Order: sequence, then C-alpha cells, then structure tokens
Amino acid sequence: MTSDEFVPLASFLRGVARDAVAVAEAHTAPEPSEEPPEPDDSESFEAVAQARRFRAALADALEVALETLLRDVASLVLARELQLRPADLRAIVAAALERYRGEEPVCVRVHPSEAAVLSDCGLRVAADAALRPGDALLEVRSGTIDASLGARLAAILEGAV
Repeated sequence: MTSDEFVPLASFLRGVARDAVAVAEAHTAPEPSEEPPEPDDSESFEAVAQARRFRAALADALEVALETLLRDVASLVLARELQLRPADLRAIVAAALERYRGEEPVCVRVHPSEAAVLSDCGLRVAADAALRPGDALLEVRSGTIDASLGARLAAILEGAV
C-alpha cells in the first residue's frame, strides 16, 4: 500500500487494532520456558503512532469545528426566535441603563423604526440607520456601550465555549 492510496477509516482502524494487540501480546512478560520475542515490529509501532497522530488531529479539528458549530446553531435559533417574537428593546435598554447607571448615560442610539418605542426612557433617543432593529448603543460620558444583538450573542457564547 502506498501513502497516496485511500483506505477507509474503519479498515485502517481495524488493522491498527489488530497490530496493537499483536504488539501487546508480543511484548508481554514471557513464560519462564519461553524465549523473549524479537523486537522487530516497526510496522506495528508505526501504525500505532499514525493512529495516535490521527486521533490528535481529529480532536483538534473537532474543537475548532465545535466552536463554529455552536455559533452557527445559536445564530439560527436566535434568528428563528426573533421571527416569532421581536426583541423587547425596552427591556434591553432598561437593563443596560441599570447596569451602566454609574457611567452617566447620555443618549441611546437605536434603529429609526424603534426610536418612538423608547421616547419615555428618560434619555435622549437618537435614530441611527446604521443599526439593525433590536440593536442599541448606549452613549455614556466616557464612550459607547454596545448592546447590539451581535455583542450580546458574542458575550453569551464566550461564556459557553
């Protein structure tokens, strides 16, 4: 078999398992009447080493793919939920105001279609066409606090990964 030849994973692993068992049996403590086995099992050792490298590469790939998959699934679930029931912008802004009360909030920026919803929030409301519905930016004396949907989702996923 050449290194470019395709071998189904199940076949490869069965062969590796057989070789590993053979190596283990060959290297067990001999009976007193037996002679020690010959240590010329380089193919078996190489197969076991390849299997270990494959397993490590698979674990690394899974770790990377899992984070991406988690983000994709969370985004899809969130998009579906927002279709069923739009984000409660009043509650989002109220929570941000409560959390950052000590930062002296000055203004809240929201999508123009939602500016009227927040007319009684106690702050100046600025319509910002660059924002998406459900997004809010809280301007404070020292800068801006991003309370957009993307920032909230990223914060949740960072805690989950």
